[in-house]
Amino acid sequence: MNRQVAVTGLGLVTSFGCNVQEVWQKMLNGQSGISTLAEPVRIRGGEIKTAGIIPDFRLENLAPEIAGQKDLMKTAARATQFALLASLRAAQDAKLPLFDNLRINPEIINVNRAATSISLSLGDGPKFCEYYDKFGMDSTRLGMFSVPQIMPNAPVGHVAMMLGAKGQSQCVVTACASGTDAIGSAFRLIKHGYADVVICGGTDDLAHAFYLSCFGNMMALSKLGVSRPFDKNRDGFVMGEGAGILVLEELEQARARGTKAYCLIAGYGATCDAYHITAPQPEAEGGVRALTAAMLEAGESEIDYYNAHGTSTPLNDKIETAMLKKALGENQAQRIAINSTKSMLGHTIGAAGAIEAAVCCLTINTGWIHPTINLTTPDPDCDLDYCSSGKRRNNIAVAASMSLGFGGHNGCLVFTAPP
Repeated sequence: MNRQVAVTGLGLVTSFGCNVQEVWQKMLNGQSGISTLAEPVRIRGGEIKTAGIIPDFRLENLAPEIAGQKDLMKTAARATQFALLASLRAAQDAKLPLFDNLRINPEIINVNRAATSISLSLGDGPKFCEYYDKFGMDSTRLGMFSVPQIMPNAPVGHVAMMLGAKGQSQCVVTACASGTDAIGSAFRLIKHGYADVVICGGTDDLAHAFYLSCFGNMMALSKLGVSRPFDKNRDGFVMGEGAGILVLEELEQARARGTKAYCLIAGYGATCDAYHITAPQPEAEGGVRALTAAMLEAGESEIDYYNAHGTSTPLNDKIETAMLKKALGENQAQRIAINSTKSMLGHTIGAAGAIEAAVCCLTINTGWIHPTINLTTPDPDCDLDYCSSGKRRNNIAVAASMSLGFGGHNGCLVFTAPP
């Protein structure tokens, strides 16, 4: 069984805000969602001073219908709350039939075939750190809800409960590729007939002193505090936080409901470098195979637009550029439009691939490509078209988004314009 898979709803929670159109406009304007931390985080040899923090996030103000669900909220830590809000907004955008403004109406959609696939990279670490700061090693003071708040599958479990989605529910954990792989798995569930609708994506809240220290001490973060993918002076990524959620539906079901389709997901490729736990494989062989597999499944030999992993680390951006040339050929790689959403939001880790997938949907739907900001000094090793001069408008029929994660994980999605 090979069914077509449409994206019918989007939900975003980012440092730009929690309204998709507001976030999209700020991206097109080339704004930055990265801000100065209230207190710098000390690391070996310097300080981390910036992150893509979501300011004043209060679910009771943003979605009182969720905040009012007391049984749900008592086990919902920050990353889970991001996922709940983004999922509800995506469901509303898809015009899924909801009663009580939250739960899918089982008389209209078969909830046994409504699945959930949402990633979280490391569990809710900030909540774990909060517990340790409060209670130290005095285990008698930990509450009965501590485990549900920190387990990696808490966001997807909470979203399934909120929406009443009783199909397969899974948490995909592949580091920075998690969001992409969660969507890729959801795509396969619908394509091969295991589900009719899937709420999918990723969430993370690692812009916390503990994780900033961890990533900073492994020399992954920018000491200058600037995300500048593909720039000669890049020195690491800037941490971000947020969530991206997509509603995927079997195309004919979406049409029967009369809902729009932003685009189709047409292909997915996933590979492993089997090389190093954190460093990318120098020849980018795994990334080449992931992109090639996704394009092959989509039946496409060319793409018009590529949303890069584009982390702003010295190794990634150079190797990703070489990967595109190998996978697409030099001529096609030089022709396509490329950008990095991380230049604006920082690296949201488990949410990154999902947020960037939403960007691909919006790019195909509107024809607008957001710029890569902070790219002012060209790098001879990064010599493709990264859209550094501002937003542009093109007819985008085929788009691809790539995520590359610690552990050697490579995930790629290919999107096409709806028929």
